[in-house]
Amino acid sequence: MKNTNKNVFNNWKFILLSVPLFFCFVSPGYAIDVTFQWDQNSEPDIVGYRVFCREEGQSYNYTNPSWEGTDTSCAIYDLDKTKTYYFVLRSFDTKGSESDDSNELYLGAATTPNNQPPIAVIATV
Repeated sequence: MKNTNKNVFNNWKFILLSVPLFFCFVSPGYAIDVTFQWDQNSEPDIVGYRVFCREEGQSYNYTNPSWEGTDTSCAIYDLDKTKTYYFVLRSFDTKGSESDDSNELYLGAATTPNNQPPIAVIATV
Protein backbone atom coordinates (compact mmCIF):
# COMPACT_ATOMS: atom_id res chain seq x y z
CA MET A 1 0.00 0.00 0.00
CA LYS A 2 2.86 2.37 0.67
CA ASN A 3 4.19 1.99 -2.89
CA THR A 4 0.80 2.83 -4.40
CA ASN A 5 0.49 6.07 -2.43
CA LYS A 6 4.06 7.01 -3.27
CA ASN A 7 3.47 6.34 -7.00
CA VAL A 8 0.31 8.42 -6.98
CA PHE A 9 2.19 11.27 -5.29
CA ASN A 10 5.04 11.02 -7.82
CA ASN A 11 2.56 11.01 -10.72
CA TRP A 12 0.90 14.17 -9.40
CA LYS A 13 4.28 15.84 -8.98
CA PHE A 14 5.11 14.95 -12.60
CA ILE A 15 1.78 16.30 -13.84
CA LEU A 16 2.07 19.52 -11.85
CA LEU A 17 5.58 20.11 -13.17
CA SER A 18 4.68 19.18 -16.75
CA VAL A 19 1.67 21.46 -17.17
CA PRO A 20 3.64 24.73 -16.93
CA LEU A 21 6.27 23.36 -19.31
CA PHE A 22 3.56 22.39 -21.80
CA PHE A 23 2.28 25.97 -21.95
CA CYS A 24 5.79 27.32 -22.50
CA PHE A 25 6.13 25.41 -25.77
CA VAL A 26 2.61 25.70 -27.19
CA SER A 27 2.36 28.03 -30.17
CA PRO A 28 -0.80 30.04 -30.79
CA GLY A 29 -3.43 27.90 -32.49
CA TYR A 30 -4.67 30.68 -34.71
CA ALA A 31 -1.38 32.24 -35.84
CA ILE A 32 -0.27 32.26 -39.46
CA ASP A 33 2.82 33.53 -41.28
CA VAL A 34 2.71 34.92 -44.83
CA THR A 35 5.52 35.38 -47.32
CA PHE A 36 5.55 37.87 -50.18
CA GLN A 37 7.81 38.07 -53.22
CA TRP A 38 7.93 40.76 -55.91
CA ASP A 39 9.97 41.90 -58.90
CA GLN A 40 12.77 44.37 -58.29
CA ASN A 41 12.00 47.98 -59.17
CA SER A 42 13.98 48.98 -62.27
CA GLU A 43 14.70 52.57 -61.21
CA PRO A 44 18.44 52.96 -60.43
CA ASP A 45 18.05 55.00 -57.22
CA ILE A 46 15.71 52.58 -55.37
CA VAL A 47 17.29 51.57 -52.06
CA GLY A 48 14.56 49.50 -50.39
CA TYR A 49 11.01 48.37 -49.93
CA ARG A 50 8.35 48.63 -47.24
CA VAL A 51 5.37 46.34 -46.70
CA PHE A 52 2.38 47.75 -44.86
CA CYS A 53 -0.35 45.68 -43.25
CA ARG A 54 -3.77 46.59 -41.91
CA GLU A 55 -6.69 44.69 -40.46
CA GLU A 56 -10.05 44.87 -42.18
CA GLY A 57 -11.80 48.13 -41.33
CA GLN A 58 -8.59 49.94 -40.39
CA SER A 59 -6.28 52.29 -42.32
CA TYR A 60 -2.63 51.78 -43.20
CA ASN A 61 -0.12 53.34 -40.83
CA TYR A 62 2.48 54.56 -43.32
CA THR A 63 4.82 55.65 -40.52
CA ASN A 64 5.11 52.07 -39.21
CA PRO A 65 5.82 49.40 -41.87
CA SER A 66 5.29 45.73 -41.05
CA TRP A 67 8.54 44.99 -42.89
CA GLU A 68 11.35 47.11 -44.38
CA GLY A 69 14.45 45.99 -46.25
CA THR A 70 16.34 45.65 -49.52
CA ASP A 71 15.26 42.09 -50.41
CA THR A 72 12.50 41.41 -52.92
CA SER A 73 10.73 39.07 -50.52
CA CYS A 74 9.63 39.20 -46.91
CA ALA A 75 7.65 37.34 -44.26
CA ILE A 76 5.07 38.71 -41.87
CA TYR A 77 4.66 36.57 -38.75
CA ASP A 78 1.98 35.69 -36.19
CA LEU A 79 -1.11 36.99 -37.96
CA ASP A 80 -4.44 35.89 -36.48
CA LYS A 81 -6.13 33.37 -38.81
CA THR A 82 -9.55 34.57 -37.68
CA LYS A 83 -8.98 38.11 -39.05
CA THR A 84 -8.76 39.53 -42.56
CA TYR A 85 -5.61 41.49 -43.42
CA TYR A 86 -4.67 43.76 -46.32
CA PHE A 87 -1.13 44.43 -47.61
CA VAL A 88 0.58 46.95 -49.90
CA LEU A 89 4.19 47.37 -50.96
CA ARG A 90 6.05 50.63 -51.50
CA SER A 91 9.58 51.26 -52.74
CA PHE A 92 11.72 54.17 -51.59
CA ASP A 93 14.76 55.90 -53.11
CA THR A 94 17.98 57.58 -51.98
CA LYS A 95 16.16 60.91 -51.53
CA GLY A 96 13.58 59.41 -49.19
CA SER A 97 10.77 59.58 -51.73
CA GLU A 98 8.30 56.71 -51.56
CA SER A 99 6.25 55.19 -54.37
CA ASP A 100 2.49 54.89 -54.39
CA ASP A 101 0.90 51.69 -53.09
CA SER A 102 1.25 48.50 -55.09
CA ASN A 103 -1.84 46.46 -55.86
CA GLU A 104 -3.47 45.61 -52.57
CA LEU A 105 -3.50 41.98 -51.49
CA TYR A 106 -5.70 40.53 -48.81
CA LEU A 107 -5.47 37.53 -46.56
CA GLY A 108 -9.00 36.46 -45.74
CA ALA A 109 -9.95 33.92 -43.14
CA ALA A 110 -12.71 31.47 -43.99
CA THR A 111 -14.26 29.09 -41.49
CA THR A 112 -14.22 25.45 -42.51
CA PRO A 113 -17.09 23.01 -41.79
CA ASN A 114 -17.47 21.22 -38.46
CA ASN A 115 -16.00 24.09 -36.44
CA GLN A 116 -12.46 23.49 -37.74
CA PRO A 117 -9.77 26.21 -37.72
CA PRO A 118 -10.13 28.74 -40.55
CA ILE A 119 -8.19 28.50 -43.80
CA ALA A 120 -6.38 31.61 -44.99
CA VAL A 121 -6.74 32.62 -48.65
CA ILE A 122 -4.68 35.27 -50.44
CA ALA A 123 -6.14 37.11 -53.41
CA THR A 124 -5.70 40.52 -55.02
CA VAL A 125 -8.31 43.19 -54.40
